[in-house]
Amino acid sequence: MPLVDHQTEPAIPNFLTSDTPRQDDAGTISGPLNGTNGVNLADLSTPGPSSPKDRERKELENLKKQLLVENRVKDGAENLLVVPNLTEEMRQHVESELAMAKGKIDTIEQQVKSLNARTERKATAPLAPRRRPTGQGSSENAKPKEDSSDDKDDLRTSLNYASNCIKALLSAGGRPATSPASPASTSSISPAVSTADPDRTRIDIMKRLGGVLQRNMRVRYELNFAELIQSAMPALSDSSSKHCRATAYKLLRQALVDVDSAEILHDIDWFIVKSLTRDNKHAVEKEQVIKLIRAVVTVSRERKSIIGTGPVTVPISDCVMRALVAVADYPEDPFRSVCIQTLAEILLLDIDLVARTGGIRFLLHALGEGPLELGPILAATFLSIIDSPRTRSYLTVGTDLEIALSAITDAYGKGPEHSERMRGCARVIHLMLRTWSGAFLLLWETETPDLQTFKEIILDMFFDLLNIKTPEWFQTFIDGRRLTMYRKSRLPPEAKKDTSPTERPNETLKLTDQFLALLLLVLVKAGLLDALTGMLEEVATGTNLSRKAILLMAEMLQMANRVLPLSIAADIQV
Repeated sequence: MPLVDHQTEPAIPNFLTSDTPRQDDAGTISGPLNGTNGVNLADLSTPGPSSPKDRERKELENLKKQLLVENRVKDGAENLLVVPNLTEEMRQHVESELAMAKGKIDTIEQQVKSLNARTERKATAPLAPRRRPTGQGSSENAKPKEDSSDDKDDLRTSLNYASNCIKALLSAGGRPATSPASPASTSSISPAVSTADPDRTRIDIMKRLGGVLQRNMRVRYELNFAELIQSAMPALSDSSSKHCRATAYKLLRQALVDVDSAEILHDIDWFIVKSLTRDNKHAVEKEQVIKLIRAVVTVSRERKSIIGTGPVTVPISDCVMRALVAVADYPEDPFRSVCIQTLAEILLLDIDLVARTGGIRFLLHALGEGPLELGPILAATFLSIIDSPRTRSYLTVGTDLEIALSAITDAYGKGPEHSERMRGCARVIHLMLRTWSGAFLLLWETETPDLQTFKEIILDMFFDLLNIKTPEWFQTFIDGRRLTMYRKSRLPPEAKKDTSPTERPNETLKLTDQFLALLLLVLVKAGLLDALTGMLEEVATGTNLSRKAILLMAEMLQMANRVLPLSIAADIQV
């Protein structure tokens, strides 16, 4: 054990720093886990002057050298942990290196055993009979068995190394491992590891684990995905850096294999929503979380290709979908276009999820308002929705189409800067009219509202607004019945002569009459009488609407003669 000055802070030994001769990410352990540990398979398969025995001997020597290096690292780390005045940050780093060294030692020992067993099998294998001229049949039959055995050893080695990485990641996050201990378990690691600045350790472990998943595709199918999520949760917290969170999302994306594992991602919905709501300073983190969401969409699409036609449920929660819609709706977000395309893909797979979270209405707005380069993609998406009777019911004919075509229908009064948007909308209409479904949608004769009913309601409003009291023969007149047989005069003959005065009587106007006069003058200046005249020209003569308009016009003229000055009343009647 080297002498250590206990009065000063101990320095990390040479074998724990970047100057160590051990191979890290490009080395044997974190290199291709193919049973050779750093030896290129192409070199092994290429014929050369050396014999297979010489190559196996060199490979065994390399493994022994690497084993010696890792044992030195382990011994040095254990000796350094005995130092009493070691800081928490340095202790955490040393414990992580110790865990990784133990995992590598176990992996190298298994590779050495596998190589020795392969050499013994070749030494004890019976020779092929000399009477066979080719002698290749038996060797070719034996090679698949050897390759199958090597593949099993390679998978076992990689899976063991991945499990050790997960245990080390759990230790770095201060969580006890839940899986049973392996021969290379980190039994000497303290369960209460300090969480002060663990980003570098976590990032290093997650990168090594991601390298294993990339090099050996079979490991991700054998890995416990739920345990991986639990080990990655501390790296997704707010106390971690954005690069640490981005590395964790990337690791989860590399380990994602099917819809079942995607459903386990619901445990980190809160972290995903929080990452999507961050600003543009965390672009590296948002990029990885959006890639993770797209990976979930990809595995759902692969499932649909397997089951064929029919609806597919995309395992994305409603809160994550709403956060994704919010990112796509923000014009300044650099990932807006990617999020819009992702929503369009989800719309084709699970339209119920998109409709439930408000994504359809947003995509219709994006179809009409932009981005213009995504217009053809969104138009093709909605045309596919219209083709199916099941998904067609999610669209409202007339209303939704008006949102998409608002760039042209609302072009009146817009400036010249609106021309580019109109060109984009014109391209969308051109694309829709070139398909059967788009042509039927655009030419669909929607049910027009009953304008006569609306006009009658407006006329009744003016009757009430001007405080016009309808006479007792009002309904009879509106219905078109004759008034002469119901309006027999009951007055005596001498009273009839004085019923029509020649001058307007002097009446005292109340305060409400003053307000009605002002309101009447405003309505006349606004063109109410002209509008009633135009309506009488449009509607058929003798209808209820025309009679009500005539009666309203007559009452307004009579009120003007009563409450307005004679000069103004005369101008109105001209």
